[in-house]
Amino acid sequence: MRLTHKHKYKADNKRFVFDMKDYRKACQKLGQLEDIEDELGIDLITLFKALKNGIWIRTDDRIVFHKAPYKTLAENIGYFRRLFEKEYTHNYGKTWALTEEEINW
Repeated sequence: MRLTHKHKYKADNKRFVFDMKDYRKACQKLGQLEDIEDELGIDLITLFKALKNGIWIRTDDRIVFHKAPYKTLAENIGYFRRLFEKEYTHNYGKTWALTEEEINW
């Protein structure tokens, strides 16, 4: 169930609003999402961007790009699962990132 709506009057559609009568539902949903993020060690927005667009991975001597090879998010989850099991999501910025510039040497 969606609790927010895109703001009608903003051209960028990056602002969301919700009905105040649903604030308890919104808090419960946000809390559940934050629990998942805590467990994974990464925010869900970053994780899903990685699954959709691909990731940069630091190896011993270079940085390589792993492109998301499939058209659907579900298929890419299976592909990247092995990488995330090896690298762990909490290593973001250390061993993998969304951009090459974000990886620390």
